[in-house]
Amino acid sequence: MSPRPAIFATSSSLCLEPRGWVFRCQRPGPDWHGHGYTTKTLSILHQGRLVNLEVHKQRWRDTAGGDTVHDRPPRDLCWARYGLVVVFRAIWAWMNAPRGLHHVDWPWEPERPDRRTVQRWLARLLTEALAWQVAIRDVVVDHLAPRPLKEWYPTGLPPPGGLVRWARETVQAGQLSNGLSLLENSAPLMNISRTQLLVEARRRFEARQQH
Repeated sequence: MSPRPAIFATSSSLCLEPRGWVFRCQRPGPDWHGHGYTTKTLSILHQGRLVNLEVHKQRWRDTAGGDTVHDRPPRDLCWARYGLVVVFRAIWAWMNAPRGLHHVDWPWEPERPDRRTVQRWLARLLTEALAWQVAIRDVVVDHLAPRPLKEWYPTGLPPPGGLVRWARETVQAGQLSNGLSLLENSAPLMNISRTQLLVEARRRFEARQQH
């Protein structure tokens, strides 16, 4: 079975062509023309397992200035070969564990990614922790409206299992763990998948980064 529903279920920008799965959005402007493809193999979650999905991302070239860009699926992080959901669920599994990273069992098969890879991911995300926390919070608040967040969590969010351990770390670690805790606890309340919330948060995160 194709892994498409697990990664692009709501995307109209992905289509199956003779070369394979192609991700193509609208051209950036009238002077931009198709200029080949950038191909990437993403490890994504499909039915509880990690599978590889090769995606050909449309590349565009500005005929006036010669610049090139390529379309990027919302679940594709430029610095990871694993999909958005895998990255954040691995980080959360670590942050929510009462013990260290090497005592965490990933919630899927096979047992990947490597722990050292997850450490690098966390170091990268900590530099953007506040922006991710705000993006996640804004998405959750919008979905929980019109009731304010404090009515859903009158006693506050349940603390992550590793709260004491992460409290000894940086302020950024606390921001990221708080954001992921809000996402993990709110998805079941709203009957919305964590994947959908993460994708929406990613869009808001990127929109803020562009301003």
